[in-house]
This record gives sequence, C-alpha cells and structure tokens, in this order.
Amino acid sequence: MGILVENIILTQRIIAKAPGLLHMRYKLTEIAEKLDINPRTIADWTNAGLPHERDERGHIWIIGTEFASWVEEKRLARKNRNSHQKLSDNQVYCLRCNKPVLPKNLQIITGNGKQIYIKGNCPKCGCSVNRGGRNND
Repeated sequence: MGILVENIILTQRIIAKAPGLLHMRYKLTEIAEKLDINPRTIADWTNAGLPHERDERGHIWIIGTEFASWVEEKRLARKNRNSHQKLSDNQVYCLRCNKPVLPKNLQIITGNGKQIYIKGNCPKCGCSVNRGGRNND
C-alpha cells in the first residue's frame, strides 16, 4: 500500500529510492527501472505536475534531484493534509465520510476500570461509528 496523493500513489519503495537519484537527466525507462515501477506511471505523473523536459524528438527527460524533490513535496503535502487532530469527548471518526462527527443515538458504555466505549450513527451517512476511550472521572 502506498500514499495516495491527487490520484498519485507513492509507495514506500519510491519514497525511499527517490533521494538516491543523481542530478542528471534520466529517460522514463531509466528512472522507472531504478524505482521498479512502470514507465507509463511516470509518464502519467508528468501530466500531474512532475517536472520534466521534452527534447526535439518528443522524448521525456527527468532530472533525478527534481524528481526526488517532487516526491518529497507530494509526501509532505499528504502528511500535512492528514495531520492528526484530537477528537473532542463526544466525537467519533466516521470512516465512510473520512472526518470527525458528533454521532446520533450516542451511547457510552463503561468497560473495565476507566475504559469506555462510544458508539452511535454518523449524522451524514448513517453508518455505525465507534470509538474507545477513557473515563477521566
């Protein structure tokens, strides 16, 4: 599984290998071979903003260090977009809506010791939402 950014999947292998690229021009096939991915994938990424050059014959060339910077920029953009925010006491995270919500039909069930279990339904999509926590009393 990789990181999905604007329909671009950056696998851990790509993220790890990209900084090792040199400051030189690579053909699509060369950079694809170094990263163990399909050259068509890299060609698609050029349409999504990957810095590249085209020569007089239409061949695509990519500077290795620019590619590495682009990968890091995409990785950080995803990381910043998904920065974790602490949920308030009555909030739960809806996996279908992909955001924190205040559930309908809220039930708080006490467990062993200070453990609590919060459950309900998402007010937007209606699916079941659950959350564990601690009772601070």
